[in-house]
Amino acid sequence: MCGILGISISESCKIESEKLVELISSLFHYSEYRGMEASGVALKSFKDKTIEIYRKNEIGTKFTKDKTFKKTVSKLISGNKPISLIGHTRIATNGASAENNQPIVKGNAIGVHNGIICNIDPLWKHYPELNREQEIDTELLIGLLGSRIDKSEGKNILEALNSVYKEIEGVANVGLLFKTFNAMVLSSNCGSLYYFYANGLFVFASEHYILSKALETIYTTGVLPSEIKQLTATSYLILDEVTGTITHAQSSEHGSLDLTKNAFEFQLIDKTQIGAKSNTINTKSMDYYKSLMHYDLEAMKTIKRCTRCILPETHPFIDFDTDGVCNYCRSYDLRKKRVPAGRKALDEQIKIIKKNKGANCIVMLSGGRDSCYALHVVKKELGLNPIAFSYDWGMLTDLGRRNQSRMCAKLGVEHIVVSADIKQKRHYIQSNVEAFLHKPHLGMIGLFMAGDKAYHHYAKELGDRLQLPLIGGGCPIERTYFKQGFSTIKPSFMKRTWKDRFDILNFFFVQALKNPLYINASILDNIKAFKYYYLEVLKTTNLFNFLPWNENVVNKTLIEEYNWEVATDTSTTWRIGDGTAAFYNYIYATVAGFTENDCFRSNQILEGVITREEALKKAYDENKPRHEALKWYCDTIHIDLEKAIKVINAIPKLY
Repeated sequence: MCGILGISISESCKIESEKLVELISSLFHYSEYRGMEASGVALKSFKDKTIEIYRKNEIGTKFTKDKTFKKTVSKLISGNKPISLIGHTRIATNGASAENNQPIVKGNAIGVHNGIICNIDPLWKHYPELNREQEIDTELLIGLLGSRIDKSEGKNILEALNSVYKEIEGVANVGLLFKTFNAMVLSSNCGSLYYFYANGLFVFASEHYILSKALETIYTTGVLPSEIKQLTATSYLILDEVTGTITHAQSSEHGSLDLTKNAFEFQLIDKTQIGAKSNTINTKSMDYYKSLMHYDLEAMKTIKRCTRCILPETHPFIDFDTDGVCNYCRSYDLRKKRVPAGRKALDEQIKIIKKNKGANCIVMLSGGRDSCYALHVVKKELGLNPIAFSYDWGMLTDLGRRNQSRMCAKLGVEHIVVSADIKQKRHYIQSNVEAFLHKPHLGMIGLFMAGDKAYHHYAKELGDRLQLPLIGGGCPIERTYFKQGFSTIKPSFMKRTWKDRFDILNFFFVQALKNPLYINASILDNIKAFKYYYLEVLKTTNLFNFLPWNENVVNKTLIEEYNWEVATDTSTTWRIGDGTAAFYNYIYATVAGFTENDCFRSNQILEGVITREEALKKAYDENKPRHEALKWYCDTIHIDLEKAIKVINAIPKLY
């Protein structure tokens, strides 16, 4: 999720102003990979009695080079101690324009927030007096915190903080400043905040790495790791901006803890540059778009299918024996039924990890059901102390982000997010989808997902940097061979060969020559995706190589224990946080009469956990068009939904 940062400089700080400006710029620079859509800053000067706000739809590095930013920061830092600053680098989720960027001003409080509040709508209804003005969830959070602190006149701040955190659902790492109190307040319910304090200088950031790299700008000899502290889950820090005094508290603590009142109220100066609001080209009614989306179930039921699983005759490279059993079933028998190694073998695998104090592993958290369940198992059942890692490439839906937030908040797990340049990534997807629609070929659909292949690359980088093992939770029976098959390449059931890699690369090259629209700005990104996916080796411990995977147990655990959110436009919980899945599955269902759901359900049959009748019934239901998700996808990548559906519907059917 987003990056938050800040500094507070008291009278005793002797560091030169130029170095402090460099420190602030470094904090933005190293925080920008957590959010590249927008940046913002609030700078509080006790000498001028002002709080200046500046926000802009720019990546952090460009933001700090902006004339207004440099003028504002340089002027206020020069001889103006004490001063405080909080900043933000943003992933645009709900609310894309600059007026929804952070810091957020609400009443007496000015705040930055990293995380997602999942129950925002019920809370707005419960507190109408807060007067909702923006889309962003941070407005509600800062409003609640500020109003309760105000009601106590700065007293009983622990009670105010505790009461808000009990009501919210989801991750909330917060930095607060006030117009009438000389305090900076930090709070976290998952441990994604780190701070440093020495000689009148207080600095905080969302990650240890960000903070340590930024501090190198002023401490040439380096800062020892032990000098950087973590604000652990469910804990608070209150800094007196004048004296530099720090007070820590846990959410379990009670009692009086007062904020010192300023002798004056600070004047707010807002220099925000409002950017263009996002828009959509798909403005017709949902009923109209639904009327365009075909799902010819009766025709699909006429397709010949394997008598053992439910794979259809339209599946690439399929054949049937005299009993009507397909070659994919026969190869499954050769590979044998999957038997997990067991809990004892897993305990043996992780016993060394358990000896490490502090964070001892990284769980790859996509936001889907399997990775969320894996995080639950690692923390609650195995007793490990994980860091969750996510890569946001622009097609993670808000539902997926909310489910990540629910898991990390409930488990108190630090969440490190690497964000791509989402605007750029979505443009790449748009270019490749437009190329596909110009000359459709089912084998080229894989390019729609090229942007997410960096996930494993950045996971490996993080593991190497933190020297921690990676744990994954990929369901082992989700294997789909048809995507490679539609690329005219016969799938290797046991292991991908170098010939497979060459054939895949050659296929894409030939298709690009036949359809020059694929020769677009995404080419370099596509090449990197091939490298990450086919050439780089990622060593992970997959929990489900040891433990049984049971769909009912996974769903029940997530929904009942974590209030995990399901989609409203489909009965399945698989891939509901992936914004691309609804689009490519509509293509496969329309043209080939099946989707990846048929493959997954077929594998369940072969594992003996579902009957063929149940599998067929589920697949027919799960393959129905996801209307809302399809519209979201086309709106997000700026594709004309009506045109796209009409082109897809016109592709010659394979049945």
